Amino acid sequence: MPFFSPAFLQFFEELEQDNSKEWFDENRHIYNSEVRDAFKDFAHIVATKLREFDEIIDPSPYIYRINNDLRFQPDKEPYKLHRSASFSPVASAGAPSGYYLQISATDIYLGGGLYDVNTRKKTQVREYMAEHLDEFQKLYKAKDFKKYYAGIEGKKNKRLPPSIKHLGEREPLLFNTQWYYTTSIPAEIVLSDKILDELMDRYRAIHELNLFFRQAYAD
Repeated sequence: MPFFSPAFLQFFEELEQDNSKEWFDENRHIYNSEVRDAFKDFAHIVATKLREFDEIIDPSPYIYRINNDLRFQPDKEPYKLHRSASFSPVASAGAPSGYYLQISATDIYLGGGLYDVNTRKKTQVREYMAEHLDEFQKLYKAKDFKKYYAGIEGKKNKRLPPSIKHLGEREPLLFNTQWYYTTSIPAEIVLSDKILDELMDRYRAIHELNLFFRQAYAD
């Protein structure tokens, strides 16, 4: 049985044509039942499935607001054209490396890894990578990872700390200040009962990398 109705995609298609508070208020009843509630229910199902192979994921996903933050960009459109959620380890685990999901009328965008990393932790992650370089390279070259993901993304620094500078040529990802990985699925899968399996295949493919980054991030 599909998790979403055609009204989910249609809502965002129409919102793109008229991204205004007036239109949104007129269609709020559709948003509440076919978009907001449907996505919330689905996100909790995703969290439950993730916990089957990643036990420390919080059973309560963080669901992002559909409203854009207009405080510093008043000319920005008031609403996002997607619904999104993140699935992170429980707070007591002290590790941020989790999973992300975003569904729009265009596609399903998903991934995981380390996105917001402070200066101290960047140094720590790099040093851990340098000490476990063979293991790290094996993980991002793995068949399952490469099947779905183009590689590890993120902003980079121009220089490395002296202690690992000699490894920069061997592993350019040491220059990164973020380490995340993303992929997408065509929007037609949203209305299919196969959507959950498609997501889990891609999340399982990054599970080992997430575990590596949790070890690197741990105090």
